Amino acid sequence: MKNIKIISVDDTFTNLLIIEEIAKDIGFEVISFENPLDAYEYIQNNHVDLMFVDYMMPEMNGIELLRKIKAVQPDIIPIMITAVADDPELKKEALSLGVVDFLTKPFDMLALQSKIEHFNTLKQTNTLL
Repeated sequence: MKNIKIISVDDTFTNLLIIEEIAKDIGFEVISFENPLDAYEYIQNNHVDLMFVDYMMPEMNGIELLRKIKAVQPDIIPIMITAVADDPELKKEALSLGVVDFLTKPFDMLALQSKIEHFNTLKQTNTLL
C-alpha cells in the first residue's frame, strides 16, 4: 500500500465500499466511516492526508464536519461528495473550508481513481504544502 492516509466519510455503506475498492485497485488503503462523529474522533488522534466527505449525512453534514476537522488538522485535503452538484452556496462554503474538488453521485469510477492518483503524485513530488 502507498503511504498517503485516506479516509472516506459517507452514511451510505455502498458508497464507502466503492471508494475503498477503487482505491485498493490502484494500491491505496481507505479507512471508512459511516458516522461523521467517528471520523472526527479518528482525525483527532491520527494524521490524514486526503478525505472524501459526503455532504448530506445525519447528525452532522459534511460542511459541519469539515469545520471541526480543519480546526484539528488544517492541512487535510478534502474532496466533497454530493448529489447536489449545482448548489453555488454549498460550493462556495465548501471551497472556503479547503475542499479542492467535488465528486458527484453517482460516482464516475475513472474520475475517483484519477483524483486519488493525482493527489498521490502531488504529495510524492512535494507539490502540496
